[in-house]
Amino acid sequence: SGVQLRRMDDIENWRRKAYSLSRSDRLGHLVMKSLDLAQTVQRDGTRAEDIPWQVKSLARDRASIMRDDQRRNDPVRSLMYGMSATIGSMIESIIER
Repeated sequence: SGVQLRRMDDIENWRRKAYSLSRSDRLGHLVMKSLDLAQTVQRDGTRAEDIPWQVKSLARDRASIMRDDQRRNDPVRSLMYGMSATIGSMIESIIER
């Protein structure tokens, strides 16, 4: 449907911006990976086979990137880590239902 396509386009536009950021900042990689997960759920639903793997991979990457980030306590960066964690938790909760 048109609404579905618009949603996918919105996610893809944000994903491109995150990709640009990822060239100079690992936080961009984390945002991109979070958006990849959201895009997979949007496209394939929560029953897609690779969703559990993507959620675990996102959590591992977030922990690694955050551990190495000297600016992790910056309010905006901290918010981005929290948003990534929330996306993963939300999808896990939906899958568990």
